[in-house]
Amino acid sequence: MMNRLLSSRIHIDTAHKLCRVLLSVFCLLISVSVSLAAEKKETDYALKVEKGSQSIALQRTIQVEVSGLDKWARQKGNDPSKFVLSIDGYPLKGLEPMLVHNGSRLQFKLKRISKINEDAWNSILSKKIHGFSFSRHVFVSVGHPDITVDGAYRTELVIVNQNWFYFFIVIFLAGILIFIWLAAKSDILRAPGAQPGSLDAGGKPSRKRYSLARTQMAVWLFTILISYVFIWMVTDDLTCLTPSVLGLMGISAMTGLGSAAVDSTKLGEKKNLKHMTEEKKRAAEAEVENLNGRLASFRKEEREFGKTEAHLQHMADLAGSLAVVRKEIEQAEEKIEDLGKAVTPPLSRSFLVDILSDDAGLSFHRFQMFAWTIVLVIIFVAEVYQELTMPDFDSTLLALMGISSGTYIGFKMPERQG
Repeated sequence: MMNRLLSSRIHIDTAHKLCRVLLSVFCLLISVSVSLAAEKKETDYALKVEKGSQSIALQRTIQVEVSGLDKWARQKGNDPSKFVLSIDGYPLKGLEPMLVHNGSRLQFKLKRISKINEDAWNSILSKKIHGFSFSRHVFVSVGHPDITVDGAYRTELVIVNQNWFYFFIVIFLAGILIFIWLAAKSDILRAPGAQPGSLDAGGKPSRKRYSLARTQMAVWLFTILISYVFIWMVTDDLTCLTPSVLGLMGISAMTGLGSAAVDSTKLGEKKNLKHMTEEKKRAAEAEVENLNGRLASFRKEEREFGKTEAHLQHMADLAGSLAVVRKEIEQAEEKIEDLGKAVTPPLSRSFLVDILSDDAGLSFHRFQMFAWTIVLVIIFVAEVYQELTMPDFDSTLLALMGISSGTYIGFKMPERQG
């Protein structure tokens, strides 16, 4: 009896151990199956960039083929709208993706969006890093916050359309050459007022000298205009003007207006003075005629009635008055001649000498304004070329430019025109 009970207990313990072993094996099999299933699912829906558009540019669409995208997109909860396109590692936010080709490709419209992806585009298109080129090769990839997307493909990014670029160069070179021709043949950059009316050494009519203020206005006009069109051609950005650009245009415009106002005021004052002097001269000439008439009358009386003491005194008084009036006429003629020279604009010698000279010769305040203009134009052009943005100069620098222009206007007041 005891032997049977012992044997039965042994069988029960063995059965329990066997059950535990079988349960462990079952759990292990379930764990392995789940892991394999998860690995299989991950493998099935792993996303990788394979290829895409072979040439891309701003305002064009780009298609990127991603393996596994169609299966992944069909899964509930997956959001394709979160894909972000990257070029050379710069994510371009704000571009809305579309599924095309039965969900196997992502399509983006390449747009430069202010304050969203403009910095990324500036870095991608920047000449500071890559130098000047019409196109270059870049690497395109996509990213998603919920899944890893591997791979990238190489494509050509068109930075500037060559045909439009050459058209742009031809138009602006033609415009600049035409303006230079106008500046040489007309008064577009010269001091206001009438022509000198004299002849130069070659027998041709003399020309007025060039105006520094008008020249500065022309330089900033062409610099900003060409920069604006160039940035638009590369980035398609029509809002690239900065407060500094408006400040520079304002300073050059106010300098030109101030210069014109000073020239106009001085010219008007001298013309009025010349006119008043001419009126005085005409009045003196009329007085001379009157005195000569009275002297002739006294001489006639002298021949008819003889000389008397009173008669001689009158003749002496008239002769004295006539001498005084004639002296006034001589002084008026000298003054009219001087005012005529002052009213007539100074003669042009050469462009550079004209804009750097006043009545006393080459002047430092004019050179100062000229030098700062050249320096800022060089910085401006370099910034536009390298960064594809209009520079934003510090207010202190703009104030310095304003002081330079104000100094020019202040020293100009005692000058002649130009």
